[in-house]
Amino acid sequence: MKRLPLGITVYRLATGALAPLAPLLLRRRILRGKEHHERSDERLGIASQQRPPGELVWVHGASVGECLAALPLIEAMMAAKGAT
Repeated sequence: MKRLPLGITVYRLATGALAPLAPLLLRRRILRGKEHHERSDERLGIASQQRPPGELVWVHGASVGECLAALPLIEAMMAAKGAT
């Protein structure tokens, strides 16, 4: 088995050790009005809706600009599949 670089190993250990704090930090952000309570589970990776049947492509944009830049890609993929 190939050894991972030290940086990745340290990152995995740190995120694994800090993961139990995520719900506490999220709760604090909710109380401070920086998060929507109704969508807080999504921040912890708990989906609010069931995955639809069939093929699925997930496109993520972290900003409005990134989302707008992804639109031509999404439209091309939909056209290739014959979707509207």
